[in-house]
Amino acid sequence: MTGWLQTVLRRVLMGALLALPTAALAQEVLYDLDGSRMRMLRNGDSLSIAYDAPRKDLAAEGITRGDVVFQGQVDRKAAYLDGVATYHTRRCGGIAYEVSGAFEPGKSFVLNGAAPVLGASGCTPRGTVLIGPVANLVFTYLGPAGGAGQPALPDRRAAPGFVCVTGVGEGDVLNLRTGPGMDYGVIGRLSGLACDLSVEGKARAGWRPVRQGDRAGWVAERFLDLR
Repeated sequence: MTGWLQTVLRRVLMGALLALPTAALAQEVLYDLDGSRMRMLRNGDSLSIAYDAPRKDLAAEGITRGDVVFQGQVDRKAAYLDGVATYHTRRCGGIAYEVSGAFEPGKSFVLNGAAPVLGASGCTPRGTVLIGPVANLVFTYLGPAGGAGQPALPDRRAAPGFVCVTGVGEGDVLNLRTGPGMDYGVIGRLSGLACDLSVEGKARAGWRPVRQGDRAGWVAERFLDLR
């Protein structure tokens, strides 16, 4: 191929890339998923989400950075996302199941599906469940990823009317309980980076009722930035 033809082709290709809409270019964004930092890669309407910093107990189970938990497509008209999630286990590897949910870029979202239930032995699911952290994947928006493969530092300033979790290390979680005390059951886990909690009432014995989206419960007050 002659030099002038190579130059023309390069210019045509560059012009085509510059003409692409912003949504068609690859974008990387960070989310929290049940105490793990996740990295979303979107290229046009194709979207994948993988572990960027797995929660400590998941890392101990063999989950590593780059393990994919979701691959799917964005329906821009319906503001909807659907595809396949992967449940990772040390014994069985990855088990796929379908999930879907409303999606808007730059905001938190939830993907719901029938999550597989494994028996004590074997890797063939013995049923499915519609409730729980595997069936209801809650992705909390953290912000855009930084350059050179490094995450951007999340903005720790809560929006008006909300508070942040404090004193909980990255990769650790704050338990959300059914009542004000350690004797009450755990109904959820909050990321140490969460800044989208609303306080729902007065303190009781050092505990506060809080809400994050559609989840409500009690957390130890000392782990809330109430300034």
